[in-house]
Amino acid sequence: MVKANNKYEQKAIELLVKVVKNIDIDDILSIRYQSNGYTNHSYVITLKNKQRYVVRIGLIDQWLKRDNEALVLELIKQIKDAFNVLYFDSQSGDMVRLYISGITPGKKTVTNYDFLDALSNKLQKIHGIKYSNKDKILRNDFYIYKEFDHNIEKKYSSYFYECLSEFEKTIPLTFCHNDFSPWNMIYQKKTKQLTFIDFEWSRLNFPHFDLVNFIKEANIHNTEYETYLLKKYDPNIDHVTITKFLYISCYFSFVWSYSMYQYKYITSYRKRMLSMIKKLYKELH
Repeated sequence: MVKANNKYEQKAIELLVKVVKNIDIDDILSIRYQSNGYTNHSYVITLKNKQRYVVRIGLIDQWLKRDNEALVLELIKQIKDAFNVLYFDSQSGDMVRLYISGITPGKKTVTNYDFLDALSNKLQKIHGIKYSNKDKILRNDFYIYKEFDHNIEKKYSSYFYECLSEFEKTIPLTFCHNDFSPWNMIYQKKTKQLTFIDFEWSRLNFPHFDLVNFIKEANIHNTEYETYLLKKYDPNIDHVTITKFLYISCYFSFVWSYSMYQYKYITSYRKRMLSMIKKLYKELH
């Protein structure tokens, strides 16, 4: 019988047994820690019959809205090959879903044209998800971390709000993933199947925000891969607009970092964002 090493593993095992019919703890072969996210712990649990599941144990986060995530999980069912959620608790954020085979895209994958084709096609489907006012999906709040603006030179914060003001008047919002990075994707090379996961931050937002989040995290700005992706997604997107949105994304990530526990990874990430902010500001002026 598999044994839990901590309270989170124990909770994951108990939740799986509760959710999946006709299994008990003796049917579990192994449990493996998958990821330590900022808002959850995830585990891959394998049964003796080789069936695998991902069990996510939600953590408390003052900025996260689990009831919004519940609405989002219903809406993404409009996409035929969305990931298969078996159970979700809108209070705790606990989730059980089927395991998806594939890889988390690395440096070689994010610069592969087949992958970029799949990404563009899937992102268009995400942004095309239909919703109505009664769905009450949250809008992304770009002002939520305003209290941390004092940590950067005034000219950089002022330009952030100037860019936001420009786009708020001209670009309509769509359904967005809103945490669109390679580690929230699973790619199957043989089938070229791409699945987006982890929709807990999904909001209504500018569609460009998803695009530039990927460009930022994949580190492909001002490369042929950025150009290729943008042309595949929308040939009419101009470079200046994308660069301004990239600035918005980097600035938003910079101030967000002050809301987190100050792990070494967070402070290192913040330095990278500050460097990008300065480079992009210079590029745009």
